Amino acid sequence: MEEHKKQFEETYEMYADAIYKFCVYKTSDPKQAEDLAAETFIRLWEYVASGKDIENTKSFLYQIARNLIIDFYRKKKSSSLEKMQDEGFEPSNDDYEKIQNTSEIRMAIDTINTLEEKYRDVVYMKLVEEMDLKGISESLNITINNATVRLHRGLKQLQKLIENQNNGN
Repeated sequence: MEEHKKQFEETYEMYADAIYKFCVYKTSDPKQAEDLAAETFIRLWEYVASGKDIENTKSFLYQIARNLIIDFYRKKKSSSLEKMQDEGFEPSNDDYEKIQNTSEIRMAIDTINTLEEKYRDVVYMKLVEEMDLKGISESLNITINNATVRLHRGLKQLQKLIENQNNGN
């Protein structure tokens, strides 16, 4: 059990910031991102503590986070904005502001967000999170070939968007 605890702590130190940023990127809600990131690591701990092995920890974490985000949006559909505000919903905190303060990063992420949905996650994972194609394919439950094609097409689309922005279109 002590070995599992040490492995978990090392994994947390290595990936906690990246998973949080991914959750903020996907939800635009830092408080919800904190909850989703925490739940991601709780599920990782439960998996590791049960004695199961993980082949690619980073991909496994992104897959958990992505599934939690999907669940979050499914549940969110039934909530109204007014109800969230009545419950004290406040979409700002220091970590979120730090991420937002870098205008180039924000502009790049905003541009990535305009990509077609099937390319968006692949390009984000490759450029922002610096994941390899194997990790991306595992995280998104697609083949490596499919990830490669999506990345190639997404990068072409991203390049056109950037060229249009630079040309003032």
